[in-house]
Amino acid sequence: MPTITLHVDDQNRERKLSVDATRAEKVEEVRGEIDHAIVTLERETWRDVDDILERRTDHLIVDDGSGTWFAGRFDDDSKGDDATIEVRIAGYERDALDAEPLGDNVIYQNTDDSVIVTGLVDQVGTLEAGTVETVKSGLSMSFSYANPSKALRDTEEAGGGELRFNYDQTVDYVSRLGADRSGVVLSPSERTIIDEPEVTEDAREDVTHLRGFGAQSGPDQVTAKVVADSYGGGKQVWREYENKDIKVKTRLESILEQRITEIENEPAHIEIEATAIGVDVDLGDRVTVTLPEEGIDRMLRIVSRREILESAGVSYVLSLTNRLLTGEDSGQKARKDLQRFNRGYEGFVDRAQITSGWNAAGDGTPQELIVVNWPDDIVEEQVVTLAVQGRAWRSPVLPESHDHSVSIGSHTHSVSISDHKHDVTVELMDHDHTSGTLSADSHDHDMSFTRYTSEDSPDDPHDHLVELNKLTGDAAPSVSGMTGTTGGESQTVTSESGGGTTETTSSGGGTTTTTDSTVPLSPEVTTQFDGTTYYPSDVTISLNGTDVATIAGNDSSSWTETINLEGELTSGLNTITATPATRGELNLSLASELFRRGRTQ
Repeated sequence: MPTITLHVDDQNRERKLSVDATRAEKVEEVRGEIDHAIVTLERETWRDVDDILERRTDHLIVDDGSGTWFAGRFDDDSKGDDATIEVRIAGYERDALDAEPLGDNVIYQNTDDSVIVTGLVDQVGTLEAGTVETVKSGLSMSFSYANPSKALRDTEEAGGGELRFNYDQTVDYVSRLGADRSGVVLSPSERTIIDEPEVTEDAREDVTHLRGFGAQSGPDQVTAKVVADSYGGGKQVWREYENKDIKVKTRLESILEQRITEIENEPAHIEIEATAIGVDVDLGDRVTVTLPEEGIDRMLRIVSRREILESAGVSYVLSLTNRLLTGEDSGQKARKDLQRFNRGYEGFVDRAQITSGWNAAGDGTPQELIVVNWPDDIVEEQVVTLAVQGRAWRSPVLPESHDHSVSIGSHTHSVSISDHKHDVTVELMDHDHTSGTLSADSHDHDMSFTRYTSEDSPDDPHDHLVELNKLTGDAAPSVSGMTGTTGGESQTVTSESGGGTTETTSSGGGTTTTTDSTVPLSPEVTTQFDGTTYYPSDVTISLNGTDVATIAGNDSSSWTETINLEGELTSGLNTITATPATRGELNLSLASELFRRGRTQ
């Protein structure tokens, strides 16, 4: 009959109290629940323990008479069936669960799983790395505010190894727990199994393809697929795996490869739960199970081990199976899902693109892009790129040629004619003349006017060309006192009008008006203006009023240039402006890919 003792040690492993217990059981699982033990004490005994127990930091150790049988932290207490108290003790994985979560963006890229495990264990001040093996190389993992326990279990799943939290507060990570125990046979005929075992055997599944779904949804969801090595064509059998925590495709592929290999090796799933006695087996061991009535005679692995210490002796309730990865029970899956969504949410990838559209810019007027609500829960800005496009300044219409009709009313012109000369030809007949003079008295001129009008603006001033036609009136030029000559010749004599005379012609008073002015437009993309095409160049990019870059552009053709704005935008409203040195048209497009933590409760 085993003796059961409960020790209480302080955080420095100094013994505070030891008491007797009446019963104890512990449960350990491969890739399952946190190991735990339940110890039954008399109520009076429990009061002694409760008085001195520091529940957060003390160690509870169960001794079976030969040494430490279980050790961990206080978890809970409850009343038993009689005058007893059941004390629940959690294994030291509880320390990893309670420890400070990891940072907002802890990334391991192409790293050995042993390095990841060691790094995660080091995050827990009360734990140390024990035996840590490299099971898978080149593993990529990312964590955001995950507790170390969950991060370790995720690494275990992706790497394919197995974790063990030891009673001395060390953590092992090995390719496989336990060993092959061919000499151990569990069978009613061997009297190593008591009661009736529960047997679950699924029909054979010849799965040929596995498809996995990770983080995100729709076209952005992380997906992967693997094909069984044995598949050579023909009918396909597909199965699915889903884990929304997975954001790296290679990690998803690693998990799928492990699962389809296990299915290939064991097409039919077998699971047995049996109570065993008279054997010494550990978690992870493979033992021979012989159940003739069920047609089972083969080695199966212990994936769950419940050990019970009581007055009758030691017994084990074992779960044995030929599968570990693809045979998890629904309760275990529900627990993982609950932790995943309630405790270990690790964020999501947010992809977006916004654009300003094309607008004319230049002459001091910028192009503008408004980012309405930049997130405040960004863990990592993976892509924040601004694309700036430039093209020719353009008009959507072309003005056609056109006329203006102008009407000028009655008005008056005053013309001044001063000091001028007249050439007069005198024909000399065959007779004599005496010397004399040529004179021209005051006289009138006939005048005609030529009108000029501005085609661009009929309201502009206009000129009149005055043309003198001839002399008229009563005071015609006269000749007197001419010097006599003979020969019938002619002679031209110039006379001056003494002092000059001002003549005025009148056409009455009046006003000037414009009528029937029309400008027809033709729909057409126009990029030339007076023979010149304008392209934007030397564009200054500003963010919230601060210059962040200058783009050369091109002053003779369309162009596109990009700049990196990672780390530049702030949460909330942001204004991006692009101001060219020369006029043209600009379009701004902002593409982003953000890893976000998401909302928290």
